[in-house]
Amino acid sequence: MKKEVRISIIICTRNREKELSECIDSLINQSYKPNKIIIADNGAIFDSSLLDIIKKNEIEVLYIKNNRNGTSIARNLSLRQVKEDIVFFFDDDVILDHDYIKQTIKLFAEDERKNIGIIVGKITNLKKIRMRLLKKIFFLHSDKPYYVLPSGRNTVATQDINETREVSWASGGAMAVRGDIARKYTFDESFDIFGFALGEDLDYSFRIGKSYKIIFNPHSKIFHQNSKKSRIDERKIGFLQVVNRYKFVIKNMNSLKNKFCFYWSLIGELILNLLSIIVYRKTGLERAIGNIKGIYYLLFNFKKP
Repeated sequence: MKKEVRISIIICTRNREKELSECIDSLINQSYKPNKIIIADNGAIFDSSLLDIIKKNEIEVLYIKNNRNGTSIARNLSLRQVKEDIVFFFDDDVILDHDYIKQTIKLFAEDERKNIGIIVGKITNLKKIRMRLLKKIFFLHSDKPYYVLPSGRNTVATQDINETREVSWASGGAMAVRGDIARKYTFDESFDIFGFALGEDLDYSFRIGKSYKIIFNPHSKIFHQNSKKSRIDERKIGFLQVVNRYKFVIKNMNSLKNKFCFYWSLIGELILNLLSIIVYRKTGLERAIGNIKGIYYLLFNFKKP
């Protein structure tokens, strides 16, 4: 494939030297190399030798230090520096298949009318979904890939999907956006709480999906290491499960049906986290406490975004 399409990569990172190094290694060894890699650093520690490695591979590199902290903030800072045709967003703990970029660009190239706004790849190591039936009852799970339920809960579920198809949202850890579209939209920085964003990629891609197609490409494969380093505690995650999903619903799916499904799903979220105490013990308990704090916040303190 002739190198006609210019590629920019945005990676947000926070104190994950080893994981980031492995991610960059998979990027510079792509069969279709990027033109620019933008590293947005939310952390206190950064190995600057990685920048030299990128430069030695004849790839432009831009390092941005985000002093405000937060994934959405860092991505918006990075988007201001993007002039390329396609923008890829990756987490710092992912490893790309050798042909990931090539397979994605191929699909964009076939879209002559430019109806496709986003292409999202296949995460190859998804965990098995526990308590599947209970989650479906509470609008917390579907077997459809990259699907948004009426509760505002989003799924990935790409394990057994091997054909290209249109979907409802795209993961920020494996998302490619046409450059002209990426420059028109910004990430909602109100999703950055505790210096950590949850659901910001859902909101960003879902809004783009109202005007352009979002396509799941099973041939663009990626491995997500799910690093435990630099993550917020489980209680805060439980809080965000409630608050950020409510923000998404009232912003993008604000109907009586969706509100009912959201509140019904909160009951399920709390029950599931309490049940998971049996398996995960402290993790389940902490998330349940976070859920309760999130519900209290919605009832007494919440201001609409």
